[in-house]
Amino acid sequence: MIAESRLRNAVQVLSSEYIPGKLPLSRFLNQWFKKNRQMGSKDRKILSSLLYDHYRCVHLLSDLEPEDQLLASRFLLNNDDAILIAELKPTWVSQMSLGFNEKLTLLQTWYSDLTPHPIFPFSEYLSTEIEKDAYVSSYLRQPWFFLRIRNGYDEEVISCLEKHEISFTRVSTNCIQFTNQTRIDFLADECAGLTEVQDLSSQLCGTYFNPVEESSWWDCCAGAGGKTLLLADIEPNVRIYASDYRESVLENLRERILRAGQRARKIFQTDLVHGVNLPVADLKFDGIILDAPCSGSGTWARTPEMLASFESSTIGRFSDMQFTIACRVIDYLKSGAPLIYITCSVFTSENEELIDRLLDTGKLVLEKQEYFKGYGRGADTMFISKLIKV
Repeated sequence: MIAESRLRNAVQVLSSEYIPGKLPLSRFLNQWFKKNRQMGSKDRKILSSLLYDHYRCVHLLSDLEPEDQLLASRFLLNNDDAILIAELKPTWVSQMSLGFNEKLTLLQTWYSDLTPHPIFPFSEYLSTEIEKDAYVSSYLRQPWFFLRIRNGYDEEVISCLEKHEISFTRVSTNCIQFTNQTRIDFLADECAGLTEVQDLSSQLCGTYFNPVEESSWWDCCAGAGGKTLLLADIEPNVRIYASDYRESVLENLRERILRAGQRARKIFQTDLVHGVNLPVADLKFDGIILDAPCSGSGTWARTPEMLASFESSTIGRFSDMQFTIACRVIDYLKSGAPLIYITCSVFTSENEELIDRLLDTGKLVLEKQEYFKGYGRGADTMFISKLIKV
């Protein structure tokens, strides 16, 4: 039976092949599909959906065996299933349109050994600014896919999308959203350098930058460069320095900057935790962006597999690392210049408590801070704080 084969593939991946936290699930699946080219597009889509549904409910249904976890999560998170549920659990089909809580109650009657656990077992660490129920509920839905349009090119990009009859929602002049299944590969050729894939909350971080012409800014944990490119779009004549401890992501950043027709004064590898390969001592910046390494908890609706591997003991380690990095880069700020501290975390110790620790150094004063709460908008949730060097 087709359904049994699909379920076996999913169980095989869960039991013997995929290790949560070692590799993003999306990247693992890309590699797995290359090794299993006999699978058709529909089989690939269903396998992906089964696995993502499983990880959204990985703690909730942890009492069940893998096969039953996969079927129960499929039942909970979908309103219809033409093959899998219909073939393997035909008595469930008439209940598919019920709400989540009603379905969960039914599952408890069908599985006597099921005692539901919290979907999100780390609530005690949440910031008080985060609405717990709304945030936790966001794990049950895949966030939107967002695209940022570079300044001045919105008409050209929108026209291209309409020509290809692509459905989208325009969030703002420069931001559009799609379902995650939307294919927009053609933009790479027809609108080369005019768009960047960037989550809505990440785009909103640009409202804190306010660079002026010919000012010098350092994106000190740049990663693949989303904030670097956003900064350059806001002020094309800003002098940008960008660094990261991973040379591989810096290569990606160099390619993205070149494709966008932008430039950086210097892109370099550095280890800010151990103070290796820092900027020259007399270099002072008009602004520093610290998109700090963090738990990533504000993005787990997009990567629910992280729920399976995360341990609360790592939160403190992240906080200490963030404090070390922030203290190290403060000395490279001019007096009166901003440190823009950003995380994609929802945990207090990585955000508000970390800011309090920085303020206690006496080197910074707080101008403003907030959460960009993506869980109500199908986006990631991010924390941002603007601190001014004394």
